[in-house]
Amino acid sequence: RARAWRGARRARAPMAPAEPASPSEGERLWEPGKARPSDGAVWRRVVLLGLFVGLLGFKPSEPYLTEYLACPKTTYSRECESYSGADSCGDASACQWRDGACKLTPCGDLSSGDCGDDDHAYCEKDGGSCSNVQCYKRLTDDEVNNEVYPVSTYAYLPLLLLLGLSAEAWSYRGTILLGAMGRVATRALLLYASGVPWMQAMQVLYAAGTAAEDVFTAYVFLAVPREWYQTATSGVQAASLLSHMLSGVLADVLVFEAGVSLTALQYISAAAVCLGMAISPWAVPSLESAVGWGSGGWREG
Repeated sequence: RARAWRGARRARAPMAPAEPASPSEGERLWEPGKARPSDGAVWRRVVLLGLFVGLLGFKPSEPYLTEYLACPKTTYSRECESYSGADSCGDASACQWRDGACKLTPCGDLSSGDCGDDDHAYCEKDGGSCSNVQCYKRLTDDEVNNEVYPVSTYAYLPLLLLLGLSAEAWSYRGTILLGAMGRVATRALLLYASGVPWMQAMQVLYAAGTAAEDVFTAYVFLAVPREWYQTATSGVQAASLLSHMLSGVLADVLVFEAGVSLTALQYISAAAVCLGMAISPWAVPSLESAVGWGSGGWREG
């Protein structure tokens, strides 16, 4: 009975209130001693982040990249040159045996019905005549599909690991800007370089820019307060998707309605990427200057 009384007494004794656990450094929304950012300031940050990623993604040249790199005449000419005899050359409808070699049939020698058909896709009707399809980089289909495009696929994974480690060990902002510079260099090579090795280098730089986009996604979480995560990520992703959609629509309108060349599309893409690079000092500040914004902003000094 005495033990029961002492147990009941302990049960009725008021419990001391537990001290609230202080948040760890990784859980703080802003650095102690610094003013919490206003909603207006966070909105400006989200808009600048969306503008930055939108400009980098505004590439009307992208839907026509294969047509820009590959030249139908070069593809058909290489095929004709692979035939060593008159009989095998004659079996290919686009080739003819001339001067002891198998050569591509000139567009001017084709009839109106053959011009531009599946066997003579290197030609197109131009008014009442048949002329060559315009070429830009003069690569073959096999070179583009088997030697150029696979480079970005194989380069992406190691670059993603390298840039991810760089962001953690060095700087998120610096890594993102390196990726943006890779995008600028990609446009420069597409405009002014030619040949398979240069286009392979272009694909490596493109893969670096793509890998840096993943680092940018992580940066968004560090650049805004925790309660803004959903708004910020939704806004940035919407800006990226809208940019891709608008650039694709613009490309089709310019090519099919205005007859703009694919080189002009490359210049538009380069201008957008350069503009994104130009606003990067304001759109992607260092986390040191953004301390007080994100839960991880304290990590970089």
